[in-house]
Amino acid sequence: MKTTKQPKCRVCKQPFTRFRPMQSICQDTQCIITTVERAKAKRERLDRAETKQKLSDMATKPELTKLAQKAFNDYIRARDYGKPCICCGNPIAWSDKKSTGGVCDAGHWLSIGARVNLRFNEDNCHAQRKYCNNQLSGNAANYRIGLVERIGLERVEALESDHELKHWSKDELREIAATYKAKLKTLTKE
Repeated sequence: MKTTKQPKCRVCKQPFTRFRPMQSICQDTQCIITTVERAKAKRERLDRAETKQKLSDMATKPELTKLAQKAFNDYIRARDYGKPCICCGNPIAWSDKKSTGGVCDAGHWLSIGARVNLRFNEDNCHAQRKYCNNQLSGNAANYRIGLVERIGLERVEALESDHELKHWSKDELREIAATYKAKLKTLTKE
């Protein structure tokens, strides 16, 4: 004669007698309440994930461009942390948490309006003091001098000669955002 081992409750871990096949919890009221609450929480998590995915699928290109640009700018600021301003060589006040929009800008040398294809080009974007970027309109002449010192004349001339037209698809923008979020995560772990 075969004896069966008494099952243990998934919640309280105590042995119990099954009243139904496949029963996994005992008849204790607290175990039943806990199981119902866990199932409800799991369902809510799945609903939130589904809603988040639907919103992501419905996102417009401008919204996705904004997300990709934010991820890119955050990476540039982290990459250049501790370096002086690309334009004027003055130190950036990295510890100033009161500045609106961060402590510095991720300033593009060739502007996004003029060269949209260089929007996500790491050679074209560096940490820049807000004063240089906003009040001096990017301080382009000094930016180029600092850029030549930082990346070399050959790469600067490659940027200047790049006139390719570029339009990113929604999937490309999602990929850019994910790439720079991952790069930032890797950079901040070091």
